[in-house]
Amino acid sequence: MKKNLIIFISLFLFSCVNKGIIDPNDASEMALNMRIMTKELEIAKYKIENDDKFDNISFDFNKIHNQKATDSTFYTESLKPMSESFHRTVENFNNFPNSENYNNIVTSCVQCHNYICSGPLVKINKLYLN
Repeated sequence: MKKNLIIFISLFLFSCVNKGIIDPNDASEMALNMRIMTKELEIAKYKIENDDKFDNISFDFNKIHNQKATDSTFYTESLKPMSESFHRTVENFNNFPNSENYNNIVTSCVQCHNYICSGPLVKINKLYLN
């Protein structure tokens, strides 16, 4: 009896282990690209907030509108202009790295996600520098 209970509890606990990102669809190029961008922005935010320096921080993100999306409804008339605006904002940060230009990158993400896909906004909003 005890043996069965231990096995049951072990299986139950094992099934509750976080196995990473749960995505009901296969991750598209666009989704993977955005996860990479988020991770790089999180790392940059940590470095900036802990060192208060922008040395050696720059971004080289793939163009969003050139990526294959999870859902074809993401391809709206505004996707390409927003993607191009985002890349100009990133280039501006790379040329003039400071907290305002970093936050402009995050704002650009928020603006697009407000319009196209609001799901990740909670995570994106955490990227702002204080």
